[in-house]
Amino acid sequence: FEDLKYINEGEYISIPEELIKHNLAKRSEESFASKMDHEKRLRIIGNAKNELYQMSNISCYLKSPTEAESYTMHHFKGPNSPLEMTVNGISHNNITKIVKIESQSVNSVLLDTNPNDYHERLFVAGNVCMNENERLTLWDTTMMPNIPGIPAIICLLFSPCVEIRYNPSFTKMIGAICGLGYDPITSRPLFGENDIEITFDTVMDSSILSKINVIRMLLNKCVNPEDEEGPGDIFELQHNLQIKLMQVFSLPTKFKAPEPFLRRYLWGSIPKSRLQSPYQENSPVNHPMAGADVYKLLWGVILSPTMSHGECKELMYKLCKIQRLKEKFSQNHYCSNSSLEELCCPLCHLTFSNNTSMQMHFNNYQHINRYENAREELYTFYTGQFTDIQYL
Repeated sequence: FEDLKYINEGEYISIPEELIKHNLAKRSEESFASKMDHEKRLRIIGNAKNELYQMSNISCYLKSPTEAESYTMHHFKGPNSPLEMTVNGISHNNITKIVKIESQSVNSVLLDTNPNDYHERLFVAGNVCMNENERLTLWDTTMMPNIPGIPAIICLLFSPCVEIRYNPSFTKMIGAICGLGYDPITSRPLFGENDIEITFDTVMDSSILSKINVIRMLLNKCVNPEDEEGPGDIFELQHNLQIKLMQVFSLPTKFKAPEPFLRRYLWGSIPKSRLQSPYQENSPVNHPMAGADVYKLLWGVILSPTMSHGECKELMYKLCKIQRLKEKFSQNHYCSNSSLEELCCPLCHLTFSNNTSMQMHFNNYQHINRYENAREELYTFYTGQFTDIQYL
């Protein structure tokens, strides 16, 4: 595919480059597993005297089973695929329930076509049924496009009220709680059962929030148009919405390590002294829950210029552990499998069953992106000796 070209005015133009230029495609690096298979094939083809074809070696590996070993009983389960995906609810009252897709649906078995992608996917159902055992059955289902960060962006765009989550030092955004909001006096949720707590696995910053607020303002005008606005004005609003949505979903993505918020499903966790209003100074809206808009604008915070010593130490520990595991694999590729406690990526919060899987993970582009972002963050906020982190 990368060699496909077409002729335009006597000039050969690469089709993949044209798709990338118009944001219709993205560059994708070949997976680590594919590279290893390719190198293995080249070694086998290039070595005419490979031991795999020597009868003396083959006879050493093949051994006839004994009579007792010839008769065994196995209990089969399945068929199951390691690429099969599971679906979980995201609202507060559905997050622990068992979810099943209607058996006649084309989506009854979901296979992950991009197993190297670790970001969350969004699955939408038109109808949901619940039986007496509180098991959910989904009907009229659709898998949303495999765009990194799309679950978080859609929640930020279309939830009536949103409160951004920050790390303890208030240096970055780590998630959000979405729902109908809360009582400003008691801080109790208005409809807590349907609140959604999301954790960002891509980088969100103030510029993205500003673009999302523009879209929410346009949505408010659509659902509550002014009297003098006619059909032509509504059409123009819809056209502007389409352009703004495409801009948000076309933004370059930077992956980050997911950081769960400890006080989940609790509203009003941001101190008032840090709140940053999206409205003008003379606006009567002086609280995130104030105003009559259906889609309330997202309030930001005043970010801190420093990260706490404890958070820096925790981040440095994660990066050091990854480096130690990489050195271990590079020194001895054929060592015996480590314990499951060792085969865990502290940055991506993933556990692996063997060394090979973890090596493939360390070569994954999303892990590399998360590692580079974490290292850059540590370089920015670490106040100790630079020699402590220069080799990370």
